[in-house]
Amino acid sequence: MIPIELATRLVVLLAAGSEPPSPSPTPPVGSVMGSVFTVARDTVPCPQASVRVIGTRVGTLTDETGAYVLSGLPPGRIVLNVKVIGIPQAFDTLDVAAGQTVRRNVWLTSTRSPYEMARDSLAALGQWPPKLDTDLLEHMRAAEDVRVFRLDPNQAVFDVAPDPKRRIGPWPIVHESPRPDRRVVTELVDALSVSPYELPPIEGRPIKPCGGFWPGIDVRFTREGVPVDVLLCYRCGEMSIWRAGQGVQAGDFGDPRFVEFAKRVFPHDLEIRRLASPAQQH
Repeated sequence: MIPIELATRLVVLLAAGSEPPSPSPTPPVGSVMGSVFTVARDTVPCPQASVRVIGTRVGTLTDETGAYVLSGLPPGRIVLNVKVIGIPQAFDTLDVAAGQTVRRNVWLTSTRSPYEMARDSLAALGQWPPKLDTDLLEHMRAAEDVRVFRLDPNQAVFDVAPDPKRRIGPWPIVHESPRPDRRVVTELVDALSVSPYELPPIEGRPIKPCGGFWPGIDVRFTREGVPVDVLLCYRCGEMSIWRAGQGVQAGDFGDPRFVEFAKRVFPHDLEIRRLASPAQQH
């Protein structure tokens, strides 16, 4: 027989041995998040770019906005490798701390022009060609006052201070139409909202109205005292949009509603009456 004291000790030892081992503490990790762009100092996103950590299996693809997140990274120095088809890859070295998130944006450069990179990036997002800025569109739709001016490029004056009561840019105002009907204005704004626009900041050139500008008109949308001018050159089908005297967008127009608008506001202008809509020119 086993003495009672020895038996008790055996029971205690067996019970202790049956307890599960304590789990090992989870090692502290960090993360990296940011965005990938295709034009330095700009905000043209690069969707579907590969972002991975050199020497590990950690990696991901950027979303439609160019954003990415890398989680579960051990503390220390890492090297990011960012690449997308058609653009040279980029490398970026950074330090990751335990329990912290490092924010890091990466810009890819290319031998292609900034305009081409912007075009391809926006096309990938289904946003090409660019459209009218939403703030400008809202300004036009909510304008308290809309005035339409006839301009004369043959009397342009470039060396004097701006005078919005007598000129639009360097071009003198030679006539002003009666205030247009709201329905007519709405049709023009609808045409402006679907017209294709350029990306002047990315192209690296300022907004400039068409040089010839004949026949040409200006439509001024004023809201809360701030004017937005839409200059339309019917000779070449180009437009430029200015807010408070600063060029903000430019593009082309081919919608017949632009010609219809000009003819309605200036029905007795011989140059305007000779205009043909794009459909009539082909």
